[in-house]
Amino acid sequence: MLARENGHRDTEESRKHAHKKTATRSLAVENSSQPQGTEHQQPATDPMEGHRVLVLQLLARIDRLSRRIDEAFSGQPFLLNLPPTAPANRRRFNAYFEFHKRVTKLFFSVIDLYLIACGMKQVECPRCRARRHRTHAQAK
Repeated sequence: MLARENGHRDTEESRKHAHKKTATRSLAVENSSQPQGTEHQQPATDPMEGHRVLVLQLLARIDRLSRRIDEAFSGQPFLLNLPPTAPANRRRFNAYFEFHKRVTKLFFSVIDLYLIACGMKQVECPRCRARRHRTHAQAK
């Protein structure tokens, strides 16, 4: 009976020992794939991430504004019971079109901001642009 218990203990201990070896080996492989000194470093955060989030929130706000314009006009630039050339329909269409024109202008301005925040569009300082323009004009 003692041999049986010892045999049982031996297999249990050998399993624990094998498990420790495997865990140690897998940790060594993981650590060897990382450069030295990076165990405690935090991943680098992008300083423009906050700006991109703000620009996306602004885009959502512009979308809501566009929807509200459509709701205010019931999605119809013209009154259905009047001919399109009636003065009331002309005023309604001009107002509807002007509101959407302003929202579209805002939308494209915010898209430019988003491209700048993502680094896909470069912004040039107005002084540098004026200096470059003067230099180019003098060269002619």
